[in-house]
Amino acid sequence: LFLHVKYIKEMFVKKRTLLFLSLCASALNAQLVQADMVNAPSSQVSSSQVAETGGQLSVVDEAGQIKAILSNIQGEIIGVTAQFSSETNSGITVTFSMDEQGRYVAVLDRSAFAEEDQVFSLKLTAQLTDGSFQTLSDYSFEWKKDVVSAAEKPTALDNSDATPSKIEEEATSTTTSSTVNSSLTAGATSSTSNSLTRSSSNTIAGSSNGSTSVPSARVSTASSSVNVTQPTGTITIENRNDAQGTFDVRVTNVSSPKDISSVILPTWSQTDDLRWYEATRQSDGSYKLTVNKKDHKYRTGTYTVHLYYKDSSGGLTGAGGTTTHLSEAKPTGTITIENRNDAQGTFDVRVTNVSSPKDISSVILPTWSQTDDLRWYEATRQSDGSYKLTVNKKDHKYRTGTYTVHLYYKDSSGGLTGAGGTTTHLSEVKPTGTITIENRNDAQGTFDVRVTNVSSPKDIASVLLPTWSQSDDIRWYEATRQSDGSYRLTVNKKDHKYRTGTYTVHLYYKDSNGGLTGAGGTTTHLSEAKPTGTITIENRNDAQGTFDVRVTNVSSPKDIASVLLPTWSQSDDIRWYEATRQSDGSYRLTVNKKDHKYRTGTYTVHLYYKDSNGGLTGAGGTTTHLSEAKPTGTITIENRNDAQGTFDVRVTNVSSPKDIASVLLPTWSQSDDIRWYEATRQSDGSYKLTVNKKDHKYRTGTYTVHLYYKDSNGGLTGAGGTTTHLSEAKPTGTITIENRNDAQGTFDVRVTNVSSPKDIASVLLPTWSQSDDIRWYEATRQSDGSYKLTVNKKDHKYRTGTYTVHLYYKDSNGGLTGAGGTTTHLSNPSAQRSYTVYIDPGHGGRDSGASYGGVHEKNLALSVSNKLRENLLQYGINVLMTRTGDYDVDFKTERSRMTNASNADLFISIHFNATGAGVSNATGIETYWYQYNPEYQPKINKEMHNNPTRLAESEILANKVQESLIKETGAVNRGVRRETFAVLRETAIPAILVELGFMDNPSELQVIKQDSYHTRLAKALAQGVMNWYGAVEGK
Repeated sequence: LFLHVKYIKEMFVKKRTLLFLSLCASALNAQLVQADMVNAPSSQVSSSQVAETGGQLSVVDEAGQIKAILSNIQGEIIGVTAQFSSETNSGITVTFSMDEQGRYVAVLDRSAFAEEDQVFSLKLTAQLTDGSFQTLSDYSFEWKKDVVSAAEKPTALDNSDATPSKIEEEATSTTTSSTVNSSLTAGATSSTSNSLTRSSSNTIAGSSNGSTSVPSARVSTASSSVNVTQPTGTITIENRNDAQGTFDVRVTNVSSPKDISSVILPTWSQTDDLRWYEATRQSDGSYKLTVNKKDHKYRTGTYTVHLYYKDSSGGLTGAGGTTTHLSEAKPTGTITIENRNDAQGTFDVRVTNVSSPKDISSVILPTWSQTDDLRWYEATRQSDGSYKLTVNKKDHKYRTGTYTVHLYYKDSSGGLTGAGGTTTHLSEVKPTGTITIENRNDAQGTFDVRVTNVSSPKDIASVLLPTWSQSDDIRWYEATRQSDGSYRLTVNKKDHKYRTGTYTVHLYYKDSNGGLTGAGGTTTHLSEAKPTGTITIENRNDAQGTFDVRVTNVSSPKDIASVLLPTWSQSDDIRWYEATRQSDGSYRLTVNKKDHKYRTGTYTVHLYYKDSNGGLTGAGGTTTHLSEAKPTGTITIENRNDAQGTFDVRVTNVSSPKDIASVLLPTWSQSDDIRWYEATRQSDGSYKLTVNKKDHKYRTGTYTVHLYYKDSNGGLTGAGGTTTHLSEAKPTGTITIENRNDAQGTFDVRVTNVSSPKDIASVLLPTWSQSDDIRWYEATRQSDGSYKLTVNKKDHKYRTGTYTVHLYYKDSNGGLTGAGGTTTHLSNPSAQRSYTVYIDPGHGGRDSGASYGGVHEKNLALSVSNKLRENLLQYGINVLMTRTGDYDVDFKTERSRMTNASNADLFISIHFNATGAGVSNATGIETYWYQYNPEYQPKINKEMHNNPTRLAESEILANKVQESLIKETGAVNRGVRRETFAVLRETAIPAILVELGFMDNPSELQVIKQDSYHTRLAKALAQGVMNWYGAVEGK
């Protein structure tokens, strides 16, 4: 105990004041000191709910601390807390930690309680491995605070090896003029003497708050003064680290009445670990020392630090001291259970937040499910500083249930420091396996067993499937592993005495040690297999008296050596046939009535399977019916030609219940011209005959044909008949007028498409202009089969005008058959008509005109123009065309220029219409002639474009053509119109432009694109032209 004198600053006191201070010092040397007394007998505490769970609890004084210790632990306790209370205070919660000896320890601090409290209690709660909390029996004890005099307390002696400091104290009675020099030390002055008394070894009086200051002081009176020069030094504790067991001592405000050669800091926790340290001078004039508990026997608790200045002569001057506290560093470690896999029986233990008051050479994880399978594992350090261990139940006798894991840190000396523990639970893993019966085939007596979802708590070396129908046919099969991880087995009843009924299948997994683990089972049923066979009658042919028997779905509970088909119509014609196996697995037999006395009616067919032992197994039967065969024959009339008077008779589907030696076709028009013909067999099996009316008196009308089959015995079997009609043939002949020459007064008549119902001995062409100049001409046959005649007006009184030509065929008997007629016109040369027409097919080449649905206007115009040309030629009109193919011709002037350079009488431009608005409903035909428009002046026809005669004849031509078109086609009449089109403006002769229908009307397009419609348009246009010639002739 020390006397502290602080901050005496320039106080003036009298001698009685100094005497009073001496008395106070004596009184302080006798101050009261507290001491504790604990009466705490050891007692067993336990849980009332969980048997054998608890331990031995005691409260003891260890290293100056009152501690509660739970030892001899029973049960699966992984943590302990307690409510620490007194009779007057509900107290505080304290937490127990596990020490190196495996005990749970807690330090008891009674600072929260009154000094008068004496009886205390601990109510303990234990946490178990299953996560539950159990209350242990209460524990009470006495803890008293006692008081003793400091004078009675023994003084510790200095046992250190340090050089003791010379501590002096002078106490001198003074008068008003005396001076007292005193060096104040930390020595304790005896209450009965002013002489020096040593205190505890090398201790220096000072505060315990970590900082001590010893200033100098001057005490004086009015007539005297006392000069006091004291050493100074402020001691500060810094950077205290309980975990590492270190702290820094910093000394500032360093001064001493003597020189300072070094700063000495004796430090200790107990008297036997005192160390005299020399502090290191810092750049700022302070001194610093780092204390490590490893240099003090690793002790924790209160550390005392004194401050001495060592002078150059080796003397020590004390300058104060302080204390600090290093708490017991508790090991830390967070244990986490990861990746628990009940199926594999494994879990990972991960330890994080790893620390220990001692060094850690390894992390040990003792693990057990029961006491006899404890294993001490060393965890593996991970890159992130954590430690990891994988626990496998195979190392713990394959046990499941609760696993306990404790955490210990092993230091370099081999010592173990407990840092907690935890528990986890591995559930009992049951083997799994889904058994499915597939492909059961009662006929073959087989079924497949498929096992999926395969797993076992042990390894699986093989999958066994014991299978039986009765106890005496059990077979242990090993299933085959499939690519998808399933297992498959095919069971055949032949391996089970061919038994049917219920089959039992169990599932076992065999491990590498030969152990078997059952995983379930199932049953299936194999029904008694009945023979099967589907009998189908095919290709029944009553005419031939045959039918095919086809057997499919063939199966038998026994093997099948052959398939037998007994067949009969009556009992006396039964035949046992063996069917022939086909490539698709079916069996086939062809039955012929000739093998059954040619009988018709019902045939019975039974089905038997013959096995390798010769046994027969019936599998059903069927019947079919062979009808009395009637002769068949389909008679078809082909190639009927009324003009030639012939037709072909073709007979197909030829059959007869008897043989066929020949096919006869009696044919007649009337009863007196019947002829029995024999048809000729064709390569396809049909029969053919050509009938000619010349063999039937050239008669027309209905012809009757019957069908008979003649057999090898000469018998005839009728098989039907038919009729056909030969119409009276009309003669044909196309008359064309060619090379008409008004100047010479000649024209040619050409006849093509020549035919007559009778023979043609010659072709006659009676021709006249009036009735009195008729001449009967015989035309000359040409090499191409046509006939030609040149008519000259000199043979007809040099008359002009219309000439009529008729056509007659003269037969070998001298008979005449008329075949039509025509007219043509020979003009008077004075009229100066050339009878030449210039046709302009609109557009062409790159200019397609209107195009819709893949149809181009240029092509339609050319088609109609070509047909118009042919029609005009037949009238004897010469034809010129602006184009005869698909190529470009300028429409602005070129077409008109070509026309103007010719001697043509008129110009017709052929077009098809379109609104230009997409799909429209517009319909009909319209014809245009020229309308002058000042905005469009002619370029090459300035003199004739508005010529009155040209315009008048253009108008007549437009009206004649429009009238003819509407009359022939029945189209909508859109009328005659006027427009200043280039081809109408630049052409010097009468000119028109016709629009023959709307291409953008889908319905009308379907009509106008037809070739037959083009023929009608051309005919109407030609007639309109001829009508124009008639209207303007000679004018």
